[in-house]
Amino acid sequence: MAEEKKRTMADEPEEEEREREPEKERAEEKVPPRPAGPVRPPLVFNRTVRAWMWLTAFSLGASVFFPLSWTETFLGRSFGFRLGALEFTYALIPGVAVMLGAVWALFKAFGSSLDYAKPGQGRWVRLGGYAGLGLLAFFAAITLHQAPSLNSRWWQELWQTEVLGAHFALRPIFFPSATLFLAAMIAYHLFMNRPAWADFLIETQAEMRKVSWPARREWVGSSVVVIVVIAFISLFLYFADEGLSKVMQKLGIGF
Repeated sequence: MAEEKKRTMADEPEEEEREREPEKERAEEKVPPRPAGPVRPPLVFNRTVRAWMWLTAFSLGASVFFPLSWTETFLGRSFGFRLGALEFTYALIPGVAVMLGAVWALFKAFGSSLDYAKPGQGRWVRLGGYAGLGLLAFFAAITLHQAPSLNSRWWQELWQTEVLGAHFALRPIFFPSATLFLAAMIAYHLFMNRPAWADFLIETQAEMRKVSWPARREWVGSSVVVIVVIAFISLFLYFADEGLSKVMQKLGIGF
């Protein structure tokens, strides 16, 4: 009897633990999982895109204002005030209207889809996408900025300064260029944060981590071999071209 009591006393804690295991599992299920990444980047991205929208609307309004300000004054009279060579007339009204309308349209259409999808996942690939598209949009904006001729009103200086001997000037063409750049960045942000695009970029970074990169000695040696081969082929083609050109000149073939 004493042995049976000892066995029952030893089995009771085990049975109690077994009964508590389902309760522990339920409690763990109720605890929400912690986010995989930091909390700040989504808020930063959200505020940044909202600032892009305001700047885009302002640049678009300025792009409308300047061409209208260069037209003839309404009813042959000058309404408004002058600032240097620029005349701020009735064109200020449609410019402000376009800016406010653009702000309303952008936030009405995309205000609810500005969140950074799945923060903390695929960070480097997604930031690389921002940087890559930003460079392309920046070069496109520079190309547009240099499009007008020097005699065009789009190229007249609104404000100028010098920094370390370099001359910087604000011209009306800056505003359409800024609109192009900001619109491209907003479009990329909206597309990149769609579930399908976000999952694709996250999976891309996950696959990149699985790649086995060569050791330092290996890739340095491979790079040296590639550079030497390219240099040898370049020299061979150069001397072959020069030799064939002299032979053809002596034979009177070609120019």
